[in-house]
Amino acid sequence: MPAFRPQRPPLPARLFRAGAAVLALLASAAAPARAEGFLNPAGIVLGGTATFRVDIAPAAFPDAAIHWTAEPSSRVSFLSGSSGRTVTVRGNTPGNVFLRVEIDGYAGAHPVANARVVPLSIVKADAWIIGDGGVWARTEDEVRGIFDDVNDIFSQIGVVVSLDSISFTNHTGWLNFNPRANNWAVPNQITSITNGTGGLVYYFVGNMGSYYGLHNGGDILIKNTATGVTVAHEAGHAFGLSDIYTAQTNETALAVSPALEPTLGNMPNDWGSDSALGFYSAGLTHSDIVTRLLMYGEGDSGDGAGIDLSYGDVYGLWYEGVQHQRQWQLSLAPVGFFQHANPGPYLK
Repeated sequence: MPAFRPQRPPLPARLFRAGAAVLALLASAAAPARAEGFLNPAGIVLGGTATFRVDIAPAAFPDAAIHWTAEPSSRVSFLSGSSGRTVTVRGNTPGNVFLRVEIDGYAGAHPVANARVVPLSIVKADAWIIGDGGVWARTEDEVRGIFDDVNDIFSQIGVVVSLDSISFTNHTGWLNFNPRANNWAVPNQITSITNGTGGLVYYFVGNMGSYYGLHNGGDILIKNTATGVTVAHEAGHAFGLSDIYTAQTNETALAVSPALEPTLGNMPNDWGSDSALGFYSAGLTHSDIVTRLLMYGEGDSGDGAGIDLSYGDVYGLWYEGVQHQRQWQLSLAPVGFFQHANPGPYLK
């Protein structure tokens, strides 16, 4: 059986959360639920810029008493100064960088952000729009808009998905279908339209029932109501990232404890410090972090609302194997882009 996997229901396009690692220090208020663009990204494009933010209470605490440093110092340059709650950096040389926050008069552990300066990676992609009897799954403009959203999401790790072509094919039985019927017959037929493109190939279809996205390597089927979040998620699978969940009660008793806090041990390559303490908004649970990830799957606690891509792996529920042959694990899940993702086979 091919490694087709179900995907979650869609979100409205172009709504972005602040990075899951928005830092809170000294009884800070909660992080913003959504923001345009990304804060505290895992990746900084070489020659590009990225914004990092720390929330510190009280609000009257002076920005001039908050200082950022980079290690190694040559990796990035601070634009418009290195003091304050928010700083913007430019990537100078490829490699890892640690951004450390020092606060005047504060003797506790200091926050450290882990990021990587990377050359821009351009992934090749082609799209097919499926029709049946003159009824089409999408319009060309809709598909182009979806890939704009995908590239907004992937901007946080320095990847651009280049949509090289959009083609149309009209075939009876390919628009709306039960994917699992006859051993995945229709998905296998559709993904046989083209081979050897050297990139990702997306097939935009109609109704696939409960399936919003299916992937088999770089061949990806997308339901007609799915958004760029699903399209980006499926690309994450093609790059080698796994799904992560908080619970899957129909398949395993393993689950992330609702009371688990977001600590450095649960995200060893994300926001950290010079102690085991992680810095996150007050009241934020580890399950909240999981559901904010792009690779969040069909957990019982939500509908897959996340778009964050973490630098490294994150503790959670995940599996090896294909559907109905899954081996569930509760450990660091292979969702960290700079630990497990390899877009190399699909690069232009």
